Amino acid sequence: GIDYYWIGDFKKAEKHCRKVARNKNVPQNIADQNQKNLQFALERQGKVKGKGNKPFTVASMFTVGTEYEAEIQKLKAGLDKFKVKYELVGVKPQSSWEKNTQMKPHIIKLVMEKYKTPVVWIDADATIHKPLDFFANVRGDIAFHTLTWSKGQPNEFNEMLVGTLWFNNNKKSINFLNGWINLNNQNDLPDGKNFQ
Repeated sequence: GIDYYWIGDFKKAEKHCRKVARNKNVPQNIADQNQKNLQFALERQGKVKGKGNKPFTVASMFTVGTEYEAEIQKLKAGLDKFKVKYELVGVKPQSSWEKNTQMKPHIIKLVMEKYKTPVVWIDADATIHKPLDFFANVRGDIAFHTLTWSKGQPNEFNEMLVGTLWFNNNKKSINFLNGWINLNNQNDLPDGKNFQ
């Protein structure tokens, strides 16, 4: 199965690892290494999954073959530490950083449809330092943090931050996501500009 890793065919590597895992006569040291190989193959395909008992699923994405592939490991470690259910999706780099960011609503919608839960989006370069209990109590359709610039000044404005987002799994959220996707398709602005 190791040959599959050398040629970058992680789908075949995954298939081989699953076959080895079904074999009950494999020595424990090989079974342990096989489990690590399977995890690696899944990560390289963008199929990293975590388990947890929270009433929401965390979604994030990383561009394959970029520094975000390493960055997301910090996020994964925090989610694992606090036993949060998650889906981390590897995507092919798009034509620009802006177009990469515009993949966000696609991933949120994908995870929402797959898990049938509300989705908390957390950017790949974030780290988790404490339990995400706050999100277990959110009751709205969409939640985000707003940053006020130049508070009290004549040119004061509010910016909706999109590094951490909450989407309830309902028709209003799905309609919003569809509108966000449509707007992203019309321009090359970062996702946060179109979110607002």
